[in-house]
Amino acid sequence: MLVKRRHSRPIPPEAEIIERDGRKHARWVSARGKTRTMPLNRRGDRMVQESRCWYVRLRDPDTGKWLEWKGYTDKASSTAIRKLPAVPVA
Repeated sequence: MLVKRRHSRPIPPEAEIIERDGRKHARWVSARGKTRTMPLNRRGDRMVQESRCWYVRLRDPDTGKWLEWKGYTDKASSTAIRKLPAVPVA
């Protein structure tokens, strides 16, 4: 399975809260002058940012634990590496 990790960031003090596609977003102008928009979490007190890279997540059939490793920024390329990582034989 391919996933993108998410993490939260504080809302910049100069940001205004707007509604887009039925969800609340923070909109602000960055230090370089670019207008940025990022969705807020359910409580509305932090912004939610997705990683640029895809992560490959598979369940190990022997142990039942989830294994996850970093893929590429391109989803098609990350799909091609969906296999268990090689385990060195002792």
